[in-house]
Amino acid sequence: MEDTETKEIKETKKLKETKTLSKQTNIEILIFVLTIHCLLLYGFDAIPLQGNIWVQRLLETGYKFVVALPAVIGFLIQKRKIKDVFSNNRHFWKYSLVILLITSSVATGYTLLFYCFNPVDTGDMEFQMPKAYTIIYYLVTDILVTGLLEEFVFREFVLGTLNDIIGQKGIPEAVLSAVIFGLVHLVNGNWEQVAFATFLGLVLGITKQKYKDCTFLSCVLAHGMYNFINYMVGNLIYLFY
Repeated sequence: MEDTETKEIKETKKLKETKTLSKQTNIEILIFVLTIHCLLLYGFDAIPLQGNIWVQRLLETGYKFVVALPAVIGFLIQKRKIKDVFSNNRHFWKYSLVILLITSSVATGYTLLFYCFNPVDTGDMEFQMPKAYTIIYYLVTDILVTGLLEEFVFREFVLGTLNDIIGQKGIPEAVLSAVIFGLVHLVNGNWEQVAFATFLGLVLGITKQKYKDCTFLSCVLAHGMYNFINYMVGNLIYLFY
């Protein structure tokens, strides 16, 4: 009887040690991936791109896959399955629309107020509405590249890793992942972008944490459309200012 109890105690202790080791490993993986991610962002931003504008755009789009690669590797090291990320359900459109309405209305409202109280001196510059193919290009890349990759890195890998480290799936993890998402934008952006990215990350993360029917694909569509709407609003303001 004592041998059985001793064996159970040892197994329980071993399980706890394994769990602690798993958390420590996840912390190390998270730090390593985010470090490489930021270095890649900074490295590409430091490269002077010249020549045809479309060649530059294609290079920028392609490099986004390179920047997301460390997160993919970290994801696989954690023995998580990529195919499980792309699960979908009938609530796909509902959560996509809810997230998009919240984030885009706030961002658009802020942008309009900013330009109302901070007039832009356009001088002799002429602004024109982007061509149809340019609009289509940004719509596609915002959803299928930027939205897809950033959601995988920050809502699947970072947020998922934080859930494993802390041991629960709640609001604090979503807030922390949103702050990380925002601060990463400081690598090649400014504090205004950090604020907007953090806000976007909060809405996406909290919704994903609290509602199991909010899937990765819902976040991808909402994120991509959010970026695209901001792009269009900026162009319309310059066009009709």
